[in-house]
Amino acid sequence: MCSDYQFVKEAIENLNLNSEEIEELKFSDLKKIVKNIMTKFINGNPRVWWLSFKLPFKSYPIDDTLGNIDYLDRLLPSKESSYLWILDNEEQNYHIFNATLNSIKSIILECPYFEYYITPHNLNWLLVENDHGEVIITS
Repeated sequence: MCSDYQFVKEAIENLNLNSEEIEELKFSDLKKIVKNIMTKFINGNPRVWWLSFKLPFKSYPIDDTLGNIDYLDRLLPSKESSYLWILDNEEQNYHIFNATLNSIKSIILECPYFEYYITPHNLNWLLVENDHGEVIITS
């Protein structure tokens, strides 16, 4: 059985994405980023972050069955040249990428469903697409 991370890595390769479009962050950077995100946005140490946001949030129902994820363009609170894209898993073994929105969308369309988070590098907001057909944004 493939993990979400393996599906993403295969999609990156199949789409011929380069390091300017998406780059996995070094393990040494992950702890600091995760700590900063959890300090700002998360209460405690929940199984998944979106279950325990500490800041106000808005939830948007989405229909991702159409093979179209243009809702991300509409819902992102700010437009950036790249974002931190965090693959969620219940084991809290995070994989974080520096990625453009176009590369994120292309990869998502190539993979089976998985939960993920997107945040700008300044951590002004945090977006999650969860397994309940909704996008939640907290800031």
